[in-house]
Amino acid sequence: ADSTIDARSIETMAHELTQRDLRAIAPTPTYTYRDVSAVVRSHHRLWALTRTGISSIAGTGAMMISHHGRSRFDGWPDVIGDDSFLDGLFDDGEKQRLADVRVLVDIPNRFGPYVRRRARVAQGNHDVVAAGHRPATPGTAIGVLDAVIAHPRHIVHLPGFALITVAGRLLAVWRRRRGVHRHFVRERGSVSPESVV
Repeated sequence: ADSTIDARSIETMAHELTQRDLRAIAPTPTYTYRDVSAVVRSHHRLWALTRTGISSIAGTGAMMISHHGRSRFDGWPDVIGDDSFLDGLFDDGEKQRLADVRVLVDIPNRFGPYVRRRARVAQGNHDVVAAGHRPATPGTAIGVLDAVIAHPRHIVHLPGFALITVAGRLLAVWRRRRGVHRHFVRERGSVSPESVV
């Protein structure tokens, strides 16, 4: 819904999946920050750092599973966080992100739409747990601190990261209390290949 990947990348993913003893595989996301507000940029840059080098396939914008991977479940559960559900089916040694295969993932460029997306992610993980499944491994405060220690210049992004994280979680709770948490909210930004980082 919010990602772009070319045919060659899909072919590479399929080839790697058949050649390795893996159940699931994903490309490495590249994000566009063109016309993105400062607070959104702060949150997303720091969030992206916490996902560097991990095997999680959630949030990548494209995922592929093998025949054996597909046998882990029957039908899709009725959850918003389908990528979180899929990620949680596999241990770290069974899934991998390909560093040399890229997918362009669009992000909302303003505070309101971006917070609504973060609320959807929080609700998606909540749905997966409520349905009795293991969700994708979420980012943690320790992960954020580790990212800042490894990249000290990104400490300036901490206030924006905290603001959006709290706002997204509060919105997810408010939606559940209002009974509108089952509504899928799709928020798009503006994709510009020349502005990816």
